[in-house]
Amino acid sequence: YVRRWTSVREALEQRIKLESEMCERVKQRLAEVEVECKLKEDACARSKEQLEATQQEMQSCVKDLENLKVRESSAVDALKEFDKEAYDSNVKTLSKQKRLASKIMKLELEQCSETGHLKGAVHHDDGKLEPFCVATSGRDPCDIADDLWNLVPL
Repeated sequence: YVRRWTSVREALEQRIKLESEMCERVKQRLAEVEVECKLKEDACARSKEQLEATQQEMQSCVKDLENLKVRESSAVDALKEFDKEAYDSNVKTLSKQKRLASKIMKLELEQCSETGHLKGAVHHDDGKLEPFCVATSGRDPCDIADDLWNLVPL
């Protein structure tokens, strides 16, 4: 009877040892799974942040696109209202007026935007040309007009 009892006891101890080893392996695997889970949660959080940033950028692009559509629509409307024939007619009229004023005042004018000066020449009755240069930058338009009228031969 004692032998049998010893044999059962040894079998139970062996079984307990195997179960303990199995339990340790399961604990170790559980720890590994917890680490993997944490890594995946972190990656998911980063992906969520990237997704939110991308969504904000996309919303900004949509707003920009809507603004561009409004500006394009305004430009198309302005282009529809633009009367090329009237514009060309006005340019021709202004050109004729400039030539007429030039002949009446005996002045030829040219705006030099780089230097901020009006350059030109005064036509005298004897056919001579007298060049001039009038500074316009930062000056009162009335003073500039007075300078030009003073150049007109009487």
